[in-house]
Amino acid sequence: MNANRFQKGSGMYQCVSCKRNTRSTGRVDNENLRMCEECYDIAGIENQISDQGSTPELLAEIERLKAQCIAKGGRL
Repeated sequence: MNANRFQKGSGMYQCVSCKRNTRSTGRVDNENLRMCEECYDIAGIENQISDQGSTPELLAEIERLKAQCIAKGGRL
């Protein structure tokens, strides 16, 4: 079984936030903004914090996503 999440035939693009090269994974929302999945999710959490305030859980999730992004070659 192939566990590759990239869409077959999709081109690479550079994430506007972390500058990491990535491809379409089927999540059109982040692809349209030219963001990798991690940076898109971070932006969503930061928007939620802006609207509703932070919690330790949200801050921990941002740190987890940042570490995941950096491990994949992102520069945050």
